[in-house]
Amino acid sequence: MPPMQINQIPSSTLPPNPPTYPPNPPPYPSPLTTLLTTAPPDPQTTLTPLPTTLNPLDNHSFLNPPRPATSPLHPSYAAFPPQLQSGTTDAGKPRAAWDVHVYWREDVPEERAYAVEFWEVVRREFPELRIYPLRHAPIGPHLLPMFEVNLFTPAQFGAFVPWFAMNRGPLRALVHPNTWGAEKDVGLWDHTVGAIWIGGEVGVDTGILEEAGRRRREMERGGK
Repeated sequence: MPPMQINQIPSSTLPPNPPTYPPNPPPYPSPLTTLLTTAPPDPQTTLTPLPTTLNPLDNHSFLNPPRPATSPLHPSYAAFPPQLQSGTTDAGKPRAAWDVHVYWREDVPEERAYAVEFWEVVRREFPELRIYPLRHAPIGPHLLPMFEVNLFTPAQFGAFVPWFAMNRGPLRALVHPNTWGAEKDVGLWDHTVGAIWIGGEVGVDTGILEEAGRRRREMERGGK
């Protein structure tokens, strides 16, 4: 049987929509002064204008200014940004920069069967990744059965995430960064505002994450 397409899934069987987040972003610094890796001292006034020449390959995109010969590629090709550098958990185990939680509906036989076989394929095709057991019931903040894949390098992310998107069948995935060691919120931002969804958003139980963050902050205050 071919895998079920997402547009064939009855909406009445999906979890309720997650809460929406109000548009109240903090004041962000200028990207021109904080994100350019080859910026002059005052990029607002000294950067040369961007070229307006169209790319002859498609006549729609622009030709971009070349990077310096001393730095032909952006550093993110080789390493994640500092907020995502892999560290260690409280138990001393390596922490991945990104987690991929792959979901299915246990009461839909086609989805369950696809998930079980897909998990086996992932383990065989990507043995270098850290892959956790199949969880056939909701666990933690996750509202559906799932299995988890950890990604430690940009190369792993660039290989696995596009491959998953093209071969996921009826499965959905939450792809989220791991920054909570610095934020002390035990993943609330990572699982919500910072999350990437593939196949449609399922949502997470934010109450569990909020409570875990509260307990962590209380433990740290008690240890001071």
